Amino acid sequence: MSSKYRGWTLLRTQKNTYAYGWGWQKPVPHPPENADFFWAPDFFLENQGAYFPVSPLKFGNIEEAIEDLFGSSSSRLGFQFHDLNWAPASVKDYQQIFDALMSEIESARLQKAVPVVIQKAPLSGKENQMNWPALLRHLDQLPESLKVFVFCDGEDWMLGATPETLITYDGETLETEAIAGTSKDLSSSLLLDPKEREEHQWVVKDLVQKLSMIGEPQVGTTDEKILPTLKHLRTPLKVRVLDPKSFQLSEFSRKLHPTPALGGSPADVAFEWLRRQKNSTQRMRYGAPFGFVTKAGFGHIVVAIRALQKTKDHWLAAAGAGVVRASVCEKEWAEIQSKQNSVLKIFEDFS
Repeated sequence: MSSKYRGWTLLRTQKNTYAYGWGWQKPVPHPPENADFFWAPDFFLENQGAYFPVSPLKFGNIEEAIEDLFGSSSSRLGFQFHDLNWAPASVKDYQQIFDALMSEIESARLQKAVPVVIQKAPLSGKENQMNWPALLRHLDQLPESLKVFVFCDGEDWMLGATPETLITYDGETLETEAIAGTSKDLSSSLLLDPKEREEHQWVVKDLVQKLSMIGEPQVGTTDEKILPTLKHLRTPLKVRVLDPKSFQLSEFSRKLHPTPALGGSPADVAFEWLRRQKNSTQRMRYGAPFGFVTKAGFGHIVVAIRALQKTKDHWLAAAGAGVVRASVCEKEWAEIQSKQNSVLKIFEDFS
């Protein structure tokens, strides 16, 4: 089932509330003035058309969004995610990346980086029979801690449920959170794990430094964010913006991206190291900022992880794990597999 529109997008901002929009003819290279827009860049912020003007930007529950985007018609589900033939990721390739990264860490050029593993599946040929209303209702049942998001622009799709918010901004106060440190063992405390705490603190330190450019950051208490199959360390941060008149949300998001949870430390060195990896072009929007900004300057931007992406030829599923000096390859590989499996399970359950 197709939308009434060539391009449309949707993001859950809170329980029972979605921001959604449609109507662009093509993306534009700069934030449009006096217009609501969604921002959907690639991870390396290199695509020339990453801003998608929507008219209008609307807020509503999932049924209101479905009615606006698809009307009252329905169709049988032809495409099923469990039919996808995923090629297994190569642990040998990951070992080579891990070893190269540990050499960078041991030489003190890097303290941390987050390499990714990408799985591919060829298109099934039935994707145009997607029953979007049924899928959206399924995703709506996911826990509120996951920010459901869908982006469709012709054959270019991204759909997922991320645990990580990059920024929310109400015109005065900006809020963000450090999410780093992962375990699939829901019975033991991540707060007592030295390696996971070290990884998490790199993220907190980086965010505090960047938020200090616009105000005085307030750092909350670190706790555990528990998801259906994984949990993470989480620290909330907020800052009252000193000069809201000149503040531009999407431009400041560029400064926060990527946090060490998706990039590394030092940020610039880790970013360039990731760019040089042979799978860098395949990650596309994985780990990139994604969200909306209103013409008044307010907005909500998440980190596009725990997602599937569709190109004209393939489905892609990416996942990464932070590597620091104390990391062990087998454990990082297991974390990556857990993350990829958690994403595939979301969509296979729908099938």
